[in-house]
Amino acid sequence: MKRQLARLTKYLKHQVSRNALKSLISDSVT
Repeated sequence: MKRQLARLTKYLKHQVSRNALKSLISDSVT
């Protein structure tokens, strides 16, 4: 259970950072 949670947290962090990067890029483009 704990390992699964860590994996999920890692995945979520990755998704969030990707989204943040995307929004940053689109902000600088427009």
